[in-house]
Amino acid sequence: MNLRPSFPAACLLLLTAGCTYLDTPDGRYLNLNLPVESRHTVHKTVHIHAPPGTTVIYGERGLYPDAAYPHPLPSHTTLRSAADSGCLDAAHPGYLNTAPCHGRHSQRFTFDGFLLRNAAGLCVDTEHGLLQTGIRAVTSPCRHSPSQQWHSDGHSIRSRAAPLCLDNLQPGGPLVLSPCNGSHSQRFVFGRHPY
Repeated sequence: MNLRPSFPAACLLLLTAGCTYLDTPDGRYLNLNLPVESRHTVHKTVHIHAPPGTTVIYGERGLYPDAAYPHPLPSHTTLRSAADSGCLDAAHPGYLNTAPCHGRHSQRFTFDGFLLRNAAGLCVDTEHGLLQTGIRAVTSPCRHSPSQQWHSDGHSIRSRAAPLCLDNLQPGGPLVLSPCNGSHSQRFVFGRHPY
């Protein structure tokens, strides 16, 4: 981080933070080489057009891409795949797939912040925590790891750590990660049970 000091003595004030004073042809700078944490409160007006009842996630980088979704999502929501009309299902140990919708325990999911938990309290994750195309979606104990961070635009379920979406490429088969493209196999309808 480079800061323009008003006088060379400014470096003495920050010496314990590890700084270097530079006097260059372009001006005088303080070069801080150590990690420096700062917190700022920024007041600004943001105009977001969304239907009533929509939660919008807004961070320091602005609106997350496609991050507005109908919220609050009801507890124990089913996620129906547009590719085969099956529901996201965690019945097979560890792996996620789609199966005919019945709304029982293995098909109930809840967004808890950016975690997508199933009714057993496990989180949607990726196999071995990898964020790569073709990696299978699994359930595992919740650790808040990058591979467990998800958001939704009301249609697709997107990783917050990589530009990848849950994809039902093989209806009835395992869900995998694929580059987000809005395809039919990446679309999920949020609903309630029973049907």
